[in-house]
Parts: sequence; C-alpha cells; structure tokens
Amino acid sequence: MGPYWQKSEDAYAAPMNDIPKVVFSKTLKEATWPESSIAKGDLHEEIAKLKKQAGGEIIAWGGAGFA
Repeated sequence: MGPYWQKSEDAYAAPMNDIPKVVFSKTLKEATWPESSIAKGDLHEEIAKLKKQAGGEIIAWGGAGFA
C-alpha cells in the first residue's frame, strides 16, 4: 500500500501518508512508509499497547488470520 499512496494524488493520499501506521510482521526488517512502525511481538500484547496510546480510533487492514 505504501508505494501507491506515497505517489498518489488522490484526496486520500495525504491522510494515508500522515496518519501513524503499525505493520504486524515477524519477518519485516524495516518500515519505509512515513509514520510507520513494525510490531513483532504477540498480537494481543501489541494491540493492547496501541489501545493504551493517546489518539483516536484504530483501523485494521488485514486478512482473516489477522482478524
């Protein structure tokens, strides 16, 4: 998703690039999309940490295994 939004002129591009993003991955070494980080720990623990942070709602994009 990152390469598309970073080059897009769509109205959603700025919000997509500006909002904080967390990628859940056990193998990814680097997060190159602006405002992105990698969560490598236990899924439940990582989500609990996110819920404790200040900010708005959490939007989740992922497959059935993630849900």
